[in-house]
Amino acid sequence: MMFTVAAAMATLTIGPAAFAADTSGAPSVKVSYRDLDPSQPRDAARLLHRFENAAMEACGASTDSLTEYRNSVRHSVCVHDGMARAVAALNAPVVTNLFEAQASAVTLASN
Repeated sequence: MMFTVAAAMATLTIGPAAFAADTSGAPSVKVSYRDLDPSQPRDAARLLHRFENAAMEACGASTDSLTEYRNSVRHSVCVHDGMARAVAALNAPVVTNLFEAQASAVTLASN
């Protein structure tokens, strides 16, 4: 199974054009989870990690980016919103619960 993480909600989009009406040219990254069972906690965590990596790439941070830049992108609205859309589109309760718990922990840590 594959998911596309990009910049438009209909295709699990992530990127600078996330709020634009036409996101057909927005960056997208395919995420495979054929080897995972999203109903299992360990696989749900692995899938969220894949979503995050795809969101980072779609939002402009490559593996070659400076650490400070990657950290900035990782905590950006672009990454969070893209992951939220991907999680919602997947519609897997274990993945959703884990994502929400992680998002709450980040929110609490930043307050």
